[in-house]
This record gives sequence, C-alpha cells and structure tokens, in this order.
Amino acid sequence: MLKKDKFKQLLADIERIKRVVDAESGKGYWEAYDAPGNLLGFAFYLEVPETPPETDEVAEFDEYEVWGITSPEVDIKILEIAPHPGGPENLWAEGVTEPGYAAQFLGLTPDEIRLSPVGKIDAVTDGTISSKILAEAIRTQLEFMAMKIKG
Repeated sequence: MLKKDKFKQLLADIERIKRVVDAESGKGYWEAYDAPGNLLGFAFYLEVPETPPETDEVAEFDEYEVWGITSPEVDIKILEIAPHPGGPENLWAEGVTEPGYAAQFLGLTPDEIRLSPVGKIDAVTDGTISSKILAEAIRTQLEFMAMKIKG
C-alpha cells in the first residue's frame, strides 16, 4: 500500500501529500492537504525496532510500524501502531499495538510524550521496553517536525 493511501485511510479528508525531507539527516514527513489545498497537518511513518535488553535468551525482538497524523501545531490527531510485517510473528508486547495504547498520545505535544510519571504515557504491562522505545521514537519525530516547521 502506498503511504498516501494509508494516510488517506487514516484521515479521509487528505487529498494530497507533499514529502518534506531534511537534506542533512534524510529524515522526513509529509504535509497533508485537503481538496481545496488547505493544510490539514503533517503525516509521519516510522519503523521502530525494539532495542533488545542485555540478554542472550531471546533471538527475536519486536518491531513496529507507526503511522501518525498531527495538526498544523504538531499535536497528534491520529496514531496507529502495528506489528512490522518484517518483524516476529508473535510479539512480546502485543499491548502496544492495541488502540488504547495509541489513544494515550492523542492531543499530546512532543514535550508531553514520555512515560509517566514524567510524561503522560502509561507503559503497557509486560511491555515497558516497547512502550518506552515507541514513546521516544514518536517524541523524537514530532520534535524534528516541529523544529523544521517553525524554522
């Protein structure tokens, strides 16, 4: 599925997306526009591997795909977290792919996206590492976008 199609699936008002890429880092995101050309917000896609704990007992670690759409002010409006198709078939921390985990991010700005008690994100039971890695990846992406947008 093309990214435009996935973003449109998440927000039907999207008619056009424009890729924005930082020349130095290669990181990017998309500007999302409606049919009349109004900026709806910004879209992003992340592939997030779980950083393995210091153990040799487990051969495979969880990997995730993150699809998000923010407002023009860069607070999260839509977020979907799914198992990465190239990752393991059975996730250790399936709870982070449940809608309730992603719902915690809605309306938050980058500064608020940290695990509680410092931030507003509750870790998933038996999924603290995945919860932390995902929150950090999403926060870092939003900080990057905010910096680029505000110049």
